[in-house]
Amino acid sequence: MVVTGFLVGELFLVNAPFLFQRRRYSLMVLFCLALFDFAGEFIAQGTLVIDITLSFVVATIILVILVFYGRRL
Repeated sequence: MVVTGFLVGELFLVNAPFLFQRRRYSLMVLFCLALFDFAGEFIAQGTLVIDITLSFVVATIILVILVFYGRRL
């Protein structure tokens, strides 16, 4: 899970320039990466009652922002 977490972090960085260019597919990539990171926390900790980590909080914030932003489009 450490390796996949690192890859997800790298993909966030690779996707950042496309977000600034307002490419529509970059929002879907960001949504998928945040969802993967969100689910990865449950898988890594092995239970539904997890410790809240910074990664979990950031993924949750990204998902909430994308849901509201998607409704606006």
